[in-house]
Amino acid sequence: MLGLELVFSKRKYWLVMLISFVLISILFILIPVFTTPGNTIEFQLSVFKTTDYIIIAVLSFLTSLLITMQVYLWDKNIGEAKRLFLGGASSITALVVGTAACSSCLAAFFGFLGIGAVLFIAENQWPIFFLASSLLLISIYLTSKKIKGVCETC
Repeated sequence: MLGLELVFSKRKYWLVMLISFVLISILFILIPVFTTPGNTIEFQLSVFKTTDYIIIAVLSFLTSLLITMQVYLWDKNIGEAKRLFLGGASSITALVVGTAACSSCLAAFFGFLGIGAVLFIAENQWPIFFLASSLLLISIYLTSKKIKGVCETC
């Protein structure tokens, strides 16, 4: 199934998954803390709604899964480095889009997107979340095809 049985057959990749999940989750929380003047971790955690925690958990899980699969490919020397870079870049792009889907994280985007873009993102939080999740799922699917050797160009 998706090449995951190959990836997670070794304890090392479970550890990569766990560490990347924790780091990405922390990153989701710290981005608005450090980009909003006067914000603290305690205040940020109190502002998060249940949906924000769900968004953070889902996007952190999907991104850490993709990172783990990319590490597996790197270790096995499957494919070229530039293809691995593109997979990583797509996960980072989805991570940034996913951060924008978190309503409490939007303060971090005011500085370089402007109020109009931020209001658009706030009003379309769930479609943006589903877009980010879809991008990650497509990346995971293509990476799994590469792991299984089904697709040489993935």
